[in-house]
Amino acid sequence: MTGFLSIFNVDSDTFSNAAMTEDEINQIVADSGCDSTQEKVIRFALLKVGHPFSQ
Repeated sequence: MTGFLSIFNVDSDTFSNAAMTEDEINQIVADSGCDSTQEKVIRFALLKVGHPFSQ
C-alpha cells in the first residue's frame, strides 16, 4: 500500500482525490501479497476511491 495515501491531496483542510486507474489498482494488488478473496475486497474498495461517501 506504499504510495496509496499519495493519491489524496490536502486542499483547504479537506481531502479530495481522483479515481484510480486500472494500472494503479493492479500495482497495489500485486504489492499486497493477498489471496484471491482478499484481492476481490481490495479491488472493490479501490474502485470506490473518488466516489462521494454517503452513510
